[in-house]
Amino acid sequence: MLSVAARHALEEWGMGPDLDLFYREADLAWQTQGTRPANHPRRRLQQYASWVAASPRWPEQWRQMAANWDKRSVAATQTPRQALELKSRREQVAGELVARAISGSRLDNLICDGLLPLLAAETGQDLYACWFHWFMGDTPLEVSRALRALGLSGKGVGPQTHGWAQGLLGWIIERDARASGCLSGPLPGLDKSLHAPVSLSPYN
Repeated sequence: MLSVAARHALEEWGMGPDLDLFYREADLAWQTQGTRPANHPRRRLQQYASWVAASPRWPEQWRQMAANWDKRSVAATQTPRQALELKSRREQVAGELVARAISGSRLDNLICDGLLPLLAAETGQDLYACWFHWFMGDTPLEVSRALRALGLSGKGVGPQTHGWAQGLLGWIIERDARASGCLSGPLPGLDKSLHAPVSLSPYN
């Protein structure tokens, strides 16, 4: 997608582009083996074309939409989700920004892995609370189970969040990198004293 985006300006996507041509231009870059039909690159290209056709000025629209999202909260997850109005903001992004071209857990991934980080980098907004407490999105089932087992979600604790899921995935990646000998020292920004000696990977 990055390769295609670098070749074609935003305006082209909303003008009925030749998506077969776009696909062929980056033919060798696509990874399609084992890809489910809903995740195929052609499907992703069509989704983005539909998105831009409905919201041709979406980058500016996104800046305006999220201009006041940088509220801060340190309370339990259920409270900040309500305080940050994440449910209504998710619906706003789905309906007004991406025109329903993307929905469900994939929309959550788009918001947390793309839209929020890009906006924070561009504007300097502190969007950490929104990012951390956002809905978990599309993650492996093992991560969901591990969060419950660790007491980070569930009854009496709160819903599963994107922040906890990403933290756990980072821990698994580091653990596996150490096991393979690819990593010897600590990863930047990680306090090793906070790591509990528990295995969370589904590969054990």
